Amino acid sequence: MPRTKEILCLSNLPWAERTTRRQMIMSRMRDVRIVYIDPPEKRASFSRKRPDTYKPYPHVTVYSSAGFLTPDSPLFRTDPVRGRTAYLRYLNSVLSKEEMNAPLLWLYSPHYVSFAEEIAHDGLVYDCADQFSRSSSGRKNDKANKRELALCRRADVVFAARRDLYQKLVGFKTKTYLLPNGIDYRPKSGTQLPDADAFPRPLIGFAGDLSDNADVGLLEAAAGHTEGTLLLVTTAEMRDRVDREAYLRLASIENVVPHIVDSQPAILDAVSSFDLFLAPYREGTDESDLRTRVFYACLAAGKPIVSTKHSALVGTFSDCVYAAEDRESFLEMMDRALEEKDPERNARQLAYADGCRWDARILEIRRLLAREGFLVD
Repeated sequence: MPRTKEILCLSNLPWAERTTRRQMIMSRMRDVRIVYIDPPEKRASFSRKRPDTYKPYPHVTVYSSAGFLTPDSPLFRTDPVRGRTAYLRYLNSVLSKEEMNAPLLWLYSPHYVSFAEEIAHDGLVYDCADQFSRSSSGRKNDKANKRELALCRRADVVFAARRDLYQKLVGFKTKTYLLPNGIDYRPKSGTQLPDADAFPRPLIGFAGDLSDNADVGLLEAAAGHTEGTLLLVTTAEMRDRVDREAYLRLASIENVVPHIVDSQPAILDAVSSFDLFLAPYREGTDESDLRTRVFYACLAAGKPIVSTKHSALVGTFSDCVYAAEDRESFLEMMDRALEEKDPERNARQLAYADGCRWDARILEIRRLLAREGFLVD
């Protein structure tokens, strides 16, 4: 007999903040009634203001938890009993209002593991989209790591959005599956950069976060190797996060054109203008959400990709990505990728892109959950 087709989702990011993995998954489960709880505000004072609700999709109801508190807020630390009781009361009031008796509980943060013990549910999914065992400064977070271990042991199914997360979590839970982020991208006419034709060709592109993970020296070498243009597409926020001296040195090269856009979707749109996409990531680099989406968007647009061999994405697509061992071969691969017209390579690339779309990811999620008896069609 099919089990519940209801999901109570406790998220670590608000629905309306920006489009992420959370919305992409929940919006596509159209036959499932979903209640999505925004993370409460981190405030020291406790408000009894009733949270707002809205429906971004007919099957999704979002509770905006203004006035309630997260488990790591000051109140939970200074008065954990009061804070935990208040939040648990709130969650149970949502279940009562929505007439959910035992939904599938879907968690995006190990901070919620203790509430799973007291919320009636029929199955528990941990969808790990972020690194919780380390702080934003890179320091080890033992408390979060213990919570994550407890959550994995309690969960029926664990999904990991990145390979590094999977390699850690699979040691906690055997039913852990690597489920990378997907793309919701199809090349459209009119999405090219308005002044793309003004640049000398070929137009070689780098898009996304020019962080420490990107080999700026390799980009400098690429600019000196081509008679065309190296286009750096990023946002002002991402530009300001990188080594300023390295960025200014790169941007000062005559055929390097920095192109600042106002949003991540605009970064994805820009790839349709490229003749060649460069992925010069350093050894040990793991997939970030944006980097993965840019890479997939280039696959979907049919653009040739030259990457260092250390990019975590390359192993999956080694038969259609030009993967270089060192700087010399990277530059050689650039020439080869621009000159080689291989319909079979391009067809493989587009086939991979189809498999990376969110619709395909959702089919895989549903298949894995159905195998455990959840959300059975």
